[in-house]
Amino acid sequence: MTDEENNKGEPITYDDIDFSGKYLKFESDIRTIILIQDFGWFRREGKKYQSEEVEMQDWFNATVLEKDGKVTDKVISVNSKPFLKASKVLVGLDKAKPVLLSVRKLGDKSTTVYDIEVITE
Repeated sequence: MTDEENNKGEPITYDDIDFSGKYLKFESDIRTIILIQDFGWFRREGKKYQSEEVEMQDWFNATVLEKDGKVTDKVISVNSKPFLKASKVLVGLDKAKPVLLSVRKLGDKSTTVYDIEVITE
């Protein structure tokens, strides 16, 4: 084995791992306060659940300006039917203006529901 093949990179500890990503995820049973803007519902192609086949799906997308009072550069991109149902509270609001929301994910997998409340428009 050459030194190049053996070089795995610079060692780090678990605490050094960067778990940040582009997409905001909601943890079960934790209320998250988010400030969103440029939100909306879209239909686009996506993979079927547990399949490589593609189909047209409904999605909710939003830019997340803040999460729990801290500035962020995340986005929400969700095609979960329970999330789409709960997002009805945003119908009629100005998509270009920031909206402060309280989001709580309840349950897990097939029993998941979302409690979404508009705090300020």
